[in-house]
Amino acid sequence: MSYKSLQNKKIVFIPIETEVRELDYKIMLATEIADENTVCFVGQHNLLNRLIKNFNGGVYLGKNIFPEWFPTRMDYYQTLKENDFSLLYYHEEGGIWVGEESNWKGMCMKQIDATILNEDDKIICWGPFQTNFYKSLDSDASIHNVGVARFDLAQDMNLRKLISQSTKVQEKDYILINTNFAAVNHYLDFLGWFKPLNTPSRSLDQRLESMHWYNTSFKVMGFFLEMLTKLLSDFPESKFVLRPHPTESIEFYQEFFKAFDNIKISKDFSAPEWINGCKVLIQNGCTTSIEAQMMNKRVISYYPVESKNYVDVTNDIGHFASTYEDIKSLIDNLDNLQPDSKENYKLSSLINNFTSNKSSISELAMLTSESLKIKRKNKIKLSSIRLQAFMHYYLISIKELSRLISFSKKKKIDMFRSHFPGFDKSEIIKKSAIASDIVGGNHNVDFITKDLFIISK
Repeated sequence: MSYKSLQNKKIVFIPIETEVRELDYKIMLATEIADENTVCFVGQHNLLNRLIKNFNGGVYLGKNIFPEWFPTRMDYYQTLKENDFSLLYYHEEGGIWVGEESNWKGMCMKQIDATILNEDDKIICWGPFQTNFYKSLDSDASIHNVGVARFDLAQDMNLRKLISQSTKVQEKDYILINTNFAAVNHYLDFLGWFKPLNTPSRSLDQRLESMHWYNTSFKVMGFFLEMLTKLLSDFPESKFVLRPHPTESIEFYQEFFKAFDNIKISKDFSAPEWINGCKVLIQNGCTTSIEAQMMNKRVISYYPVESKNYVDVTNDIGHFASTYEDIKSLIDNLDNLQPDSKENYKLSSLINNFTSNKSSISELAMLTSESLKIKRKNKIKLSSIRLQAFMHYYLISIKELSRLISFSKKKKIDMFRSHFPGFDKSEIIKKSAIASDIVGGNHNVDFITKDLFIISK
């Protein structure tokens, strides 16, 4: 890409926090947004927050301008507004929430305080529940219901095409188990999730809620370990893949199941890549159940524990099982097991994708283009961007040296890198080329560093 080709362009920032979860859909999104007048900066969220000051006008599409649950620091958002950026607030987590609707309102309030946004901002929602809640508040921002972009996984959708053409998973016909036990098997330590939620600054009710969740997670994880141990023993000729949540410790599972040679344990690659090659998914309160459902895959929802303090909104996806005997019976008859095709799910009010055939990615691109209409074009000083991106990468690398002298820092840095290992240049170029071909465009990708690339047309 020439320096001249980046002059006088409108700017869109698309932050990435967890690379394996977000990269594919955000490449597809950036490709649909980019045109002759618009470039998309796709990068590690901390770096993008620091690059805002380089521009006078643009759109920030994501949640990472607010680093924590609300209440949180506001300086990044203030910088955004000082530099004439509109915020399209959009959260990746697809509505897998604990408890009943009364709990869901609390989650909406934690994600974003709608009253602090400006009239040029937008809150982009997953489904009607979230949309109606934010519309009931006194917010100057407009509210839009588009669904969950990373669930654009039906056979004919652009994201599914990109995943199918670029997948790095070579295995086929395995039984996939995706776990979601970061509360009790956290990357840092077994209390890594719990400690920040058990401080004196939180009310007793809040701390009790965390304790109930933690207790239930222990129970469910125990049942999962027992169930999988029996499956590995009872089906020695079958292939199994265990894919832990990004914030879980993979070492625990590697040690626990090392007696078996018919299981692969991996955090590599995205969930849809693994789902694409599996013959059935076993899940408990995980977004992968929705991804598998959208991909028309067979799902077993294993719920061995009943609790109001756990994620039960996915227990009606696929085929329900509450005991190992239920699981074994379903696996024994797997050839006759059909994908689920209900008309309504518990998650239908939270997630549009269950009831709509529209592309959430295309709707996001349309809303972004709408916000860009009032924005000025920028002269992009690519040499300055490269220098800032390099300095960011250099400073992170210096900080990582502390992992050599401190075990606790090593764990934190390793956890950060497990979420964002950094972009692979050849992978970005390949995926971007496929995405461009899918939309029939003539797009370019400029790889800046392992933390940033730019898609233009």
